Amino acid sequence: MKNILVTGASGNIGSRLIEHLRGKELNVKAGLRNIEKSKTIGGDNVELVEFDYDRPETFKNAFSGIDKLFIVPPMVPDFKQRFRAAIESAKKAGIKYIAKLSVSGADSTSENTFQKMHGEVEEIVRNSHIAHVTINPVEFYQNYSNFYSASIKNEGKIYLPQGKSVKSMIDVDDIAAAFAVVLTENGHEGKMYNAAAYDYTNPEIAEIFTKELGKPVEYIDVPEEAARNEMQNHNMPEWFINAMMQLHYAWKQGWMVAPHEDLFSLIKKNPKTFNEFVKENAGAFK
Repeated sequence: MKNILVTGASGNIGSRLIEHLRGKELNVKAGLRNIEKSKTIGGDNVELVEFDYDRPETFKNAFSGIDKLFIVPPMVPDFKQRFRAAIESAKKAGIKYIAKLSVSGADSTSENTFQKMHGEVEEIVRNSHIAHVTINPVEFYQNYSNFYSASIKNEGKIYLPQGKSVKSMIDVDDIAAAFAVVLTENGHEGKMYNAAAYDYTNPEIAEIFTKELGKPVEYIDVPEEAARNEMQNHNMPEWFINAMMQLHYAWKQGWMVAPHEDLFSLIKKNPKTFNEFVKENAGAFK
């Protein structure tokens, strides 16, 4: 029976990946920074274990007995040292296969902060010589519920500096489903898959909200400086603000469009549409 560790098990993708693996003929460890806050994740074939990049002493126990690893890299300025230490520990523990969460367009030479960080992470994994697979998702539908729901709910407005260009998007559950496939089936070693479901513009997204919520929702293309000031007002770190503004600019230029074929080939079904996402999460926006 295979033993799989899911890091970031309380996060957007990790929590859903646990559910895709639950009840299967597998032993699953859910890697968590704080077990006390996430006890409900356990049960069935899922064991809770501490995993914290800030506490490398948690690595040894988390990796013990593990065959396959789903890993979410730490997106912080000093990420390389922390991530490299985790991969070195995984190799010493005898882990044979890594499924890594990345981003669309990951490249260690990119001028985009997040794409550069993920590209550097991929180099660390490659240099470990552990068999691996990478999935590169595009923007999550859940960004609209996690970050933009207040203005949709209270004002019927979406404020973003993204222009009206097309961008590829995906539901995080479909990303998790794709990872469940590459962790439980053979033949994915050395592969890199795009994870994109459908393409939308923000005006189209506003129309979908209007239809599914039964109330008017309008997209407002705000100036970049206004978006930067709003993030500063929420005390976000300056490096993160700069990275987000780079992403907003890329979306505005229409650079964030990815092929859809990889996702369909992995999950073997039609992925969730943005309409379905809004219907399922209507309470967050009303």
